[in-house]
Amino acid sequence: MKKIVIMLLAIIMHFQFVAAGTITVTNLMSQQATVTIDTEKKTYAIQVNPSENLNVQKNLDNGINQYDNPLPKLNFDNSGIKKITIKRMQSDLPQIIYYNDEVVTDRTNKPSGIYAINLSKSGTMKIDQDGVDLNGIVYSLNDVSSFYAKCKKLKDMLTSKKPDFKMIEQGVNDLAQSLRLFESSDKAASLSLQLAVTRLEVDYLVNKLQIINQIKEYAQSLQSITQGLTATNVDAVASKLNNMIIGLQTVEQIQLPDTIDIKKIKKNINTLQEKIATIQHATKATDRPMLVNQ
Repeated sequence: MKKIVIMLLAIIMHFQFVAAGTITVTNLMSQQATVTIDTEKKTYAIQVNPSENLNVQKNLDNGINQYDNPLPKLNFDNSGIKKITIKRMQSDLPQIIYYNDEVVTDRTNKPSGIYAINLSKSGTMKIDQDGVDLNGIVYSLNDVSSFYAKCKKLKDMLTSKKPDFKMIEQGVNDLAQSLRLFESSDKAASLSLQLAVTRLEVDYLVNKLQIINQIKEYAQSLQSITQGLTATNVDAVASKLNNMIIGLQTVEQIQLPDTIDIKKIKKNINTLQEKIATIQHATKATDRPMLVNQ
């Protein structure tokens, strides 16, 4: 029995190991760098010293570089890389690369970049002052095009049939924070057009999420005030309802996800209006002065 358990554990551990990803990092700078990988599940980070400190020895027979100390490796889970951040010690501005499910290949049609790493669960990273080479694709320090691509992906997620609003909001907040870093940096002028276009898209997403969240609050508030409606608070409830109706009218023409059911909210509003009218009518009838026969 013990042998069976041990064999099962060995099999599980084997598959976990195979499923995990590994990036081998070469730091071509003379300064330390920190590499952070965000997957769909977790964040992983490693500090990388300059590779020149690893005492490179040239193998003259085959021209392959051999290291006394192995190059550092950053391990990550198999859920897929969604973001890579590289912090160079001598710069306050990190290099941020978002992966947005693009299929990237080299001239020979071979998978490259982050796409190749997610595909094979292994890859190489070479960092220098001007950018980073990921499996043969160079991502420039002065290129924030992945930010704009991330915006497009988030917009597609927002208009899907079953959007995960929590995940989308986290993605938008992360993207907005990254964008602010570049907007306040010394690279803002040279990247002004890229940043301006991306800012428009980020603001659109932020505003759209605010509207969706407000409508959700309306729906919850509508349920609450309907359940708590009494003859005592009927006028206050009527006033709140009127404000909600005006607010909904301003967003009625905006395209919203299918999960935001405006028709259902309007139906509940009509039901509450009828209840309010019934209570107010009964109250007025009660308050009407009685005629005294003389």
